[in-house]
Amino acid sequence: MNNIPSNINLEKVVLGSFIENPNLYYSFAYRINSSLFSAIENRQIFEVISDLQDKNKPIDKLLIQNEISRKKLDLNNYLAEIVSEVVSTNNFEHYLTSLLELSAKRDFIDEYNRTKPDGKSKFKDIWTYSGYTFEEIIQDEKKIKLLKLCDVLIDGKFEQELLDLKLKFRGSSNQRILNVRKSLEKGYAVDYYK
Repeated sequence: MNNIPSNINLEKVVLGSFIENPNLYYSFAYRINSSLFSAIENRQIFEVISDLQDKNKPIDKLLIQNEISRKKLDLNNYLAEIVSEVVSTNNFEHYLTSLLELSAKRDFIDEYNRTKPDGKSKFKDIWTYSGYTFEEIIQDEKKIKLLKLCDVLIDGKFEQELLDLKLKFRGSSNQRILNVRKSLEKGYAVDYYK
């Protein structure tokens, strides 16, 4: 996992926080799934927690240990380690957001590698996150020169109130993914996927 974005300790703290304060799981379950965790052990423990929730059983250490044993997973010592690492759940939302960002980076790398014919980078598109809209950029000669060096433009400023973690390659719903060449040819913003 050398160059794969991950933070195993952060994953452990998030899992331990779910066990120490199950309300955190109930509050944030809609934002997470097992792909959030890069370590197989962490994915397995998350899946056990999720299965308990699906069966309307409470999330607690004893029930998790029972499920681990029932599934014949050798994770009880690892589970004890996870629970012992949780000092406080006060920063949980920050930790979860960090894991979501790492997961998005892994998804990006996976998608990038899938789009290449043999997984190697025979060709590369240059993507730019500018903070400006396409319409603002084409009003400035210097910005147009830079834009011409790019293949894809994610335009618009990131806006926290429009944050949408389900979007690929952009953080807020006001941002667009544009095909630079086609947009410059036509003189208006052209969606990258069209």
